[in-house]
Amino acid sequence: MWVYALSPSQTSRWSFVATVGFVNSWLTLLVAAVVCSAMCLAFRQKQKLNVQLAGAVAVLVGVYFVVYDVVSIWDNVYRAFLPLTDFWMASLLLVGVVVLVDSRRNTKI
Repeated sequence: MWVYALSPSQTSRWSFVATVGFVNSWLTLLVAAVVCSAMCLAFRQKQKLNVQLAGAVAVLVGVYFVVYDVVSIWDNVYRAFLPLTDFWMASLLLVGVVVLVDSRRNTKI
């Protein structure tokens, strides 16, 4: 169902900003879903969380929300749905980067 949220439904013409929002949704959410699935499969097999994959998922979801917030500044359709999103979700980008950096620092002993 999230595919319906990817394209602006009120306009029949595509602008550059709407295209950036559409591509952002497809790429970041699709890649995040694939990485999250790989993380879940690895966790199920080893019963140990792969912290680097978890950090990568957080970065991808954070990038999605940062780009969505920026695109919503210029596109009225995305701006209409902006109250439905939480701005704190954009902080997942920072959380994911910290998790990735910390996991790499802890593995280099």
